[in-house]
Amino acid sequence: EGVDEADIVKTDGKYIYYLTNRKLRITDVNNSNNIILLSNIEFETKEFYPQEIFLKDDRVVIIGTAGRETEEKKINGYYSYESYTVAKVYNIQDKTKPVEERTVEVEGNYVSSRMIGDNIYLISNKYLYSHLCKKYDITELNENDFKPKYIDTVQGEENRTIGFDEICYIPEFEDTSYLNITAFNVKNNEP
Repeated sequence: EGVDEADIVKTDGKYIYYLTNRKLRITDVNNSNNIILLSNIEFETKEFYPQEIFLKDDRVVIIGTAGRETEEKKINGYYSYESYTVAKVYNIQDKTKPVEERTVEVEGNYVSSRMIGDNIYLISNKYLYSHLCKKYDITELNENDFKPKYIDTVQGEENRTIGFDEICYIPEFEDTSYLNITAFNVKNNEP
């Protein structure tokens, strides 16, 4: 009870929010004889793939994935690929002109998400490329390459890393990935 799951369609009874073909459509359905498309949020960039949405009062949160090739991790002539789980928060007080307020990205493949109250919880899985350790000498490795990265536009546009002191592990369990749990409030600008 009180836990919301993301979906491709949400409604508040007056408007329908529908995610389709890399667009979020906001439709006024107050008058069944005159349904009006109020706005489209289009995601034309190849870097962001919207998958699901949450609706909270005058905010819509679009959950998706993004991927980037990274030149600094070129291995055997191929670039490694970083996957990010992304949440874009839009203010929809004016349904005809949604305004992007915040973007939160965390490194890893999207697993799931939930909303409890005003808080979004994103779950992502970041695979560790342990073959980097075999290819390079320990002095050539950067420990930040092994920490999960995130971006919160409230703090700026640059990548930040999660410190090893904030990472927990299950004893006697060997796995080469991180399960990242990201939480943020959709109505305030706290990191």
